[in-house]
Amino acid sequence: MTRRAFGVFIGLFGVIGLALAAETPAVEGTVRGADGKSLQGADVRLEAQSTKAAPVLTKTDGSGKYRFTNVSRGVYRVTVLSGKVVRGFIDGIQVNGTKRIDFDIKPTGAKKAKHLVYVPAQTGSHIGGGWVEFDDDNATATGDQRVKKMSGDQLRRLQTGGQGTDGH
Repeated sequence: MTRRAFGVFIGLFGVIGLALAAETPAVEGTVRGADGKSLQGADVRLEAQSTKAAPVLTKTDGSGKYRFTNVSRGVYRVTVLSGKVVRGFIDGIQVNGTKRIDFDIKPTGAKKAKHLVYVPAQTGSHIGGGWVEFDDDNATATGDQRVKKMSGDQLRRLQTGGQGTDGH
């Protein structure tokens, strides 16, 4: 092989190598917080859904950007975490080349927790106790607002149309 042919061969091999390196799959994007500004220092996790590979973790930079390089082709899930709280995720991302996934974290309304309190049966009643739902600050019972409590005598008067036990 002559020197010229060898040089062409090496040059061609180099060009092919650069072309293949340029097509190495990657996942990149930007994370913005609820205020619309870039979220720096947030954890971004890349999990393969098509294989059992371990998840890869990176942090966003000062401008909220992240990048995973040398990603194998396949299906992935990208998750954004702030502390230990999941702020958002996208499933089923097909990676064949460089894929851009941006996150705009929207504010979520605070979920109201259900607080259930058991109220035992009242003395003299054949009706068993039950659970009453309280609101978040436990100030008022939401289920109790529809219940009117009265004594047995008051209930008998209500059932008989206002007459007492003696018929009046």
